[in-house]
Amino acid sequence: MKTTKNALYGNKFVNIRENILHLGKFQIQDIISKKKTPSFVFLLDKLRANIKQISWCFSEVFPKAQGFYSMKANFFSPIIETVKNADFGAEIVGIPEFNSLKKINFPMDKIIAGGPYLPDDFLKELVKHKVGYIVVYDLEDLLRIQNEITNKNKDVSYIQKILVRFQSPKYTGRQGIALNKQNLLNLKEIVDNSPNILMKGILSHMGTRMKTLENFQKNIAFIIKTVNDLKQIARISTEIIDMGGGFPNADTLKKNQLLSILEQLKKELIIGNCAHCQIFYEPGRFLVGDIGFCLTKVYKYDEATATAFLEIGNNMIPKFMKSALRFYNASRIYEKPNKPIDFMGIIPSDQDILIKNYNFTRNIAADDIIVIANVGAYALTWSTRFPYILPSILFIDGNDIEIFHDNAVQSDFSIH
Repeated sequence: MKTTKNALYGNKFVNIRENILHLGKFQIQDIISKKKTPSFVFLLDKLRANIKQISWCFSEVFPKAQGFYSMKANFFSPIIETVKNADFGAEIVGIPEFNSLKKINFPMDKIIAGGPYLPDDFLKELVKHKVGYIVVYDLEDLLRIQNEITNKNKDVSYIQKILVRFQSPKYTGRQGIALNKQNLLNLKEIVDNSPNILMKGILSHMGTRMKTLENFQKNIAFIIKTVNDLKQIARISTEIIDMGGGFPNADTLKKNQLLSILEQLKKELIIGNCAHCQIFYEPGRFLVGDIGFCLTKVYKYDEATATAFLEIGNNMIPKFMKSALRFYNASRIYEKPNKPIDFMGIIPSDQDILIKNYNFTRNIAADDIIVIANVGAYALTWSTRFPYILPSILFIDGNDIEIFHDNAVQSDFSIH
């Protein structure tokens, strides 16, 4: 049998050597010997590489740019600790995420917090710990922040920095403040009469898995309009532009392509009189999408319908996570894929189809080990866990494997 190529799909951390699939420095069988399938495996070295790549691209074009990892993509502590050690920021929307950051002493000044729902207990925590930036989706929340500082915070001299989220011009863009003259004038009045809040900039998030220059240009065009409307109508100067997230997997948006996109966006910002603004960005999927792998087995294969039934379904790899899944037959990695098959999960429903007509190995049987790539973002955070046993969760860091969640002894990984 001829050894196939290394670095599958350009991911140098996923290799075939001597007809054996490796994740990081470990053979698949060695990983499975640690914990039986199904399990999720995350590669921290790949995470570091992704952080380095996007940080370098942004700093090359925007020297003062700052990244903030979107924690909703994957909230496990080894990932957050890696983000912290890389001097990257974090973006959160609720108390559970904030508590995770506090546990590892994440720098408060590198946190962007807030969402369309800003409950009192979350707001109190943010003001108490003086997080770097609070994102406001509603003008009333500005008044709530001011009141929280004035009435309940001992340090009445404290100034809270604010980013305002405006509704993006897409057909589903309903979150945030509508960009119109009256809202801008109301914003001006509130800011002028709130001595403890300081509006530093704006946030605009356009979409997800944006791959082309055109996708990013639409967002930048709206940002430029917003910055100029704020200045002309409300007499408010913008110091920070948070262009949000929406980046695809790191293996999809290569370094040179991202660099080219950012260089063009810089030109447009210069033309739009926004070159003075500091750039923030909030990658989630880009950092963790391709660091995650699901290891599972075929429990049945139906030759008549060319359907492989796996130990795990879209309860753990939900379709709405919008990831480009890749499937490998680790038991027959030497075979060339040339047969379309369907993959179904364990939920007793015809809807539990992971993918249809996926080009796969012609030979497939029960107990074959299947590796599903690109499950690092949103799979477990958006999973529906009931009623099946949860998968084990392992982290590979160089020469070490950590069993983060052991499904044999722990009932729920979300307790971490």
